[in-house]
Amino acid sequence: MTNDQSASVVNVGECASSTNVHRDSSNAMDVIVINFPFALVDEITDASLAANDGLQLGDQIMIFGNVEIVDNLLQKLACEAQTNQDYAPPVMVLRQGA
Repeated sequence: MTNDQSASVVNVGECASSTNVHRDSSNAMDVIVINFPFALVDEITDASLAANDGLQLGDQIMIFGNVEIVDNLLQKLACEAQTNQDYAPPVMVLRQGA
């Protein structure tokens, strides 16, 4: 990551599942995880959870709940949103200039 980019986790509530996006592991093997942004925030509704929790125009979504860039991305995002209708899942964003 360059000096003008930073990764941020925007916590917009707890995910309904018990699986955390980030967790420590006591495994003997180190695993390097590289996340790639899969969506760009180009609109934010006033007074929405996203606006209230600090999501900004231009943020790049890297993680939404338990979804990262994968095959069938739209289907998995829709499923995650439906699963978390009453909860706002954690979101990781890449922000320019932060």
